[in-house]
Amino acid sequence: MSSEIQRKVVLNQRLVKERDQARARDLKRVVWICASLLLPILFYVWQQVEYIRTGYQIEQLRAEKNRLVEWNRQMKLERATLLNLKRIETLSRTRLGLIPPDSENTVKLRLTGDSSASRSVARNHAPSGGLIAAEQ
Repeated sequence: MSSEIQRKVVLNQRLVKERDQARARDLKRVVWICASLLLPILFYVWQQVEYIRTGYQIEQLRAEKNRLVEWNRQMKLERATLLNLKRIETLSRTRLGLIPPDSENTVKLRLTGDSSASRSVARNHAPSGGLIAAEQ
């Protein structure tokens, strides 16, 4: 019995399997169908992600704009405060010790539209060491 059941060892290294053309064609067809279905879905997902990302950017820019508008408002308020003539007068009197000029040290001129004539009149009539107040 042992002689009948002898097994033969077959070396599969030398075997070359022939490619099944019908199966390869079916596999290519399935890949193309899957790709044609998957690409529009991926494009749609990419569009939605970009839409959401752009929305976040818009919100960041709006917040930045609001911050800058508020900063601009504060700067305008600070500028108006710093340019307040009453404040400047108070500071000049308290910190710098300045006093208002006497009426004998001032010359009042009425300026016309011709600026060169007004300057020459102001230079000719200016008292030495005094101030000139111009009225328009």
